[in-house]
Amino acid sequence: MKTMLEIASRKPELEGRLQHRSPHNGTFRESAFCERFFKLVGNLLFYYRISDLSQIEDEPMGVMILENYSVFPDSTTNLPYTFELLFHNEPDKRHIFTTRTEDDMAHWVKMLQNSSYQHWRDQYDDLISKLNSIYDQKHKEASFMIKNLSKNRIQSTTFIPSRWPVTSNNSKVKPTVSEEDLIKF
Repeated sequence: MKTMLEIASRKPELEGRLQHRSPHNGTFRESAFCERFFKLVGNLLFYYRISDLSQIEDEPMGVMILENYSVFPDSTTNLPYTFELLFHNEPDKRHIFTTRTEDDMAHWVKMLQNSSYQHWRDQYDDLISKLNSIYDQKHKEASFMIKNLSKNRIQSTTFIPSRWPVTSNNSKVKPTVSEEDLIKF
């Protein structure tokens, strides 16, 4: 079994410095944001302490498991480029993040929204539904073509007895099929 440290050391889908304000019992511990380094690995959001010398610590100080949550731009603070992470089982505890640019904020929001296993399960179910729809349509088309082909084959393989070769004793000979006849089918 892999430890969290092994998972945290993997190449992240997204990483960077964000200002973060975490909740404490439904209220904010401090009014100030703390700069943290965040790494998104799968559905795990690791966060690291940054030293006074701007060095990122080797081990994460914590991890958020991104399941049963929402991420969206925050409109409750007066700060620009702010987004919110809210876990559905703790609606009174909001994690607030700020980025340096609007593009950074949009990128973090999109990546975080697409990180949960439920998101990928929904994507998978949607694709299976589309594939089944395509399969059903192609199956109907193939059935129709086979039905029409069978009708045409029956009509084109009907031999007229008067054209069959006759032997000297006036008995009819079973016709042979030439390559030209096969190509017609």
